[in-house]
Amino acid sequence: MTKTPEELRGQVAEARERLGATVEELAAKADVKGRAQHRAAEVRDQMQHTASHAAHLVHDKTPEQVRTAASRAAETGRRRPAPVAVVGGLLVLAAVMVLRGRHSAVAHPGARRR
Repeated sequence: MTKTPEELRGQVAEARERLGATVEELAAKADVKGRAQHRAAEVRDQMQHTASHAAHLVHDKTPEQVRTAASRAAETGRRRPAPVAVVGGLLVLAAVMVLRGRHSAVAHPGARRR
């Protein structure tokens, strides 16, 4: 069966379309940087969504009095950052000392404290 020139042109056009699509797919797969950037954007968006969801959960579960006190403390920290930083540092130091003492007592129950 002999094909007409019109049928041949149609087949050539279809083959060109398929070839063009294949080339585009291969180019997309070869674009490692673009794929990495796209994946990084997806991960960033997912993390932002997760963080936002967690923030809402914490806000919803935190009693109003605690939120108010935290808000006041944050405002004080913005107005007077140095004293707040010193107090915060002292609290961290105290927590570390308490935790180290507990760890030592658990690890060496018979040991005497100095």
